[in-house]
Amino acid sequence: MNIEQLRAFVTVAEHLNFTRAAEKLSLSQPAVSSAVAALETYYKVPLFNRMGRRIELTNSGRLLLSEAHKVLQGITIFESKLRETKSLQSGELYVGSSQTIASWWLPLHLQKFRQKYPKVQLKVVSGNTEEVEEWVLTGHVDIGFVEREIQNKSLHFNTIGSDKMTFVVGKEHPFWQQKNVGLDELKSARWVLREAGSDIRRFFENLFYTHKIDINKLDITLELPNCMMTKRAAECGAGVALLSAALVEKEIKLGALCSLKTVFNPMMERNFYSITRNSQVASPTIKAFNALIHLSTSLHA
Repeated sequence: MNIEQLRAFVTVAEHLNFTRAAEKLSLSQPAVSSAVAALETYYKVPLFNRMGRRIELTNSGRLLLSEAHKVLQGITIFESKLRETKSLQSGELYVGSSQTIASWWLPLHLQKFRQKYPKVQLKVVSGNTEEVEEWVLTGHVDIGFVEREIQNKSLHFNTIGSDKMTFVVGKEHPFWQQKNVGLDELKSARWVLREAGSDIRRFFENLFYTHKIDINKLDITLELPNCMMTKRAAECGAGVALLSAALVEKEIKLGALCSLKTVFNPMMERNFYSITRNSQVASPTIKAFNALIHLSTSLHA
């Protein structure tokens, strides 16, 4: 059985006339008769009693008609939903993001997408880069956003923006009034950092590695699991923190934090990436979201 055969049968059953059914379906009468005959042959039961020019449904025909209406109604609903998804009148987009990107970069783009496609549901989860990578690979999310490119042949990475980093301290810290902080002072400072394995921590370690500084000899007072806690600890004077400049912009303007000038300043920038599976067929929602991001990126380039 195929859908066209089922439609032909239902139309004939409703009109009890092959000619009118053919006209309704914009098909030839032989094509409609052939479709009904194919069903009867396949199921080995007559669906119509043929009495000269008149036809009537058999018991099997009435049974099939009742179920066929349900099947065709389901197909109509299914086709409608597909059309709505294609035109972004419905659907869902699952997004995975690193904590830093989710904290300041992503919300603006989610809101822009929401304004343009209000009927698409957006669902976001955040974690570190390894977690986002796993979510994309397993299909837990449709698209991911991270701060570091990973060597994985199953994933496609696309640069979507950049992020400036900065060292910050609170008012109670000795570095608050200093215009420049020297390398030796940084080596002896107390540090408030993201946890080992996080992208910010990797960025920090790479900075100090370029100056041949042993990370294990630094005084890391606190290791914290997210940027909000790290920022708050720095405000309280717990130590020097490394954070995204965009994430502490408001606190710096309000005088709660101070950005330090150091020998690392020319190196304090990193890229953002979107990631998808290479084997993934991009849905209309993913295409639309990518297009919005690329437009926004080009306008700010």
